[in-house]
Amino acid sequence: MDSGKIKRILSAVLKLAVSAGAIYYIFSKIDTSEILDLFQRSSALEIVIAFALLVLSQLISADRLRILLNSSDIHPERVWNYKLYFVGMAYNLFLPGGIGGDAYKVVVYSRNFNVKKRVLALWMIIDRMSGMEAILAWLSVCIMFLELPVPLSSLYWLFIPLSLIVVVFLVRKFIPSLLRNLGRVLVLALMVQSIQVACVYFLAKGIGFEAEFAQVTVIFLLSTLATTIPVFMGGIGAREAVFGLLAIDWGLSESAAVAVGLAFSAITIISSVPGLYFDWTLKKNRLDSEQAEVATSE
Repeated sequence: MDSGKIKRILSAVLKLAVSAGAIYYIFSKIDTSEILDLFQRSSALEIVIAFALLVLSQLISADRLRILLNSSDIHPERVWNYKLYFVGMAYNLFLPGGIGGDAYKVVVYSRNFNVKKRVLALWMIIDRMSGMEAILAWLSVCIMFLELPVPLSSLYWLFIPLSLIVVVFLVRKFIPSLLRNLGRVLVLALMVQSIQVACVYFLAKGIGFEAEFAQVTVIFLLSTLATTIPVFMGGIGAREAVFGLLAIDWGLSESAAVAVGLAFSAITIISSVPGLYFDWTLKKNRLDSEQAEVATSE
């Protein structure tokens, strides 16, 4: 077994252990039966609406990335790009010890459009940073309405212009063609985050998590930031821990908060499952195309 494969296995085991540890820790502080009771009494309609909103946000995220690529004359077909985006989501969740979703998309875009991987990697960074801008904007607005201890709350307004300066600098230096579409990309990023905020609000209402809109939003966005820490398996465990710990600190129902975190993780996993099928079909179509080319050349 080569060293690379060993590292991937160890990485997967470590992430699984960290996620399991986080879930065990938070469940040791709450009543599991209460969570089950919350799910049994939850509103199916509001959870379905939340799921639909999540899928909508993912489709818009795929369009945002496509607009970024179009700025460098990379023009993936829209439906194909949707499929690849869901494949990337599946890789992030179901193959935590292997190639990540963004890395996989870089490989596929590079192969299909003959673009250097380091250029595409920069696109992915800018795409992520546009999403970070939207998260910081929502956090800054919501924190104004909360008189609660929030980590680094006095610095969020500072993060927005600083991160925006970094984005503009990267674009001007490496991808000046994006400048004409940068505003559109940032608007789409804010739209994505707004839809996901609405998604979590519907989950909270459906499950019965009694908290202010600003509280739900801040907890969700901080949990989203926590899932980006690369020691969790697809972010599982991080979200639930943040929901539970902040609920305890803020005097809210920790069981209901963890239930919302679990519900969001669950619908995220469910919405990512089609990516496994799309991965198979995209690879099959590519193989069929290559075989056809070989047959033609012969």
